Amino acid sequence: MFCAQAFHNLIRQKETSGNIQGIVVSPHAPLLTHILFADLTLIFSQIEPEVMMCIQWILCSFARASRLKINLEKTAMAFSKNVPQATKESLTGILGVEVIAKHENYLGLSRTVGRSKSKVFEGLTRRIWYQLQS
Repeated sequence: MFCAQAFHNLIRQKETSGNIQGIVVSPHAPLLTHILFADLTLIFSQIEPEVMMCIQWILCSFARASRLKINLEKTAMAFSKNVPQATKESLTGILGVEVIAKHENYLGLSRTVGRSKSKVFEGLTRRIWYQLQS
């Protein structure tokens, strides 16, 4: 829990200083920069080399302070469909991670959620409903 809070604080520090800007998820919601799960962290940002270097700084600072190793083999980036391939390659090269397709799953759920949220969570709700009926 302390590690998650430290990671959150590093991201907030860079967000406050204007180095990272999150994404809009709703007109009335604050910008979304990150989501922390038990074993998964999602970071949302603009696609600029300076932002990727800032994220790299956050990851390195966190790893150094926590003495935890970030497994880059399990780290990936997803982009919106209008990002050119050359930009994707340039940005993933900064962090040294792979690009994933939006349709890939993690723990049975889609790694990305587009406009059709009901389609993404349909399988999960079906499994929960099945368990409740059993």
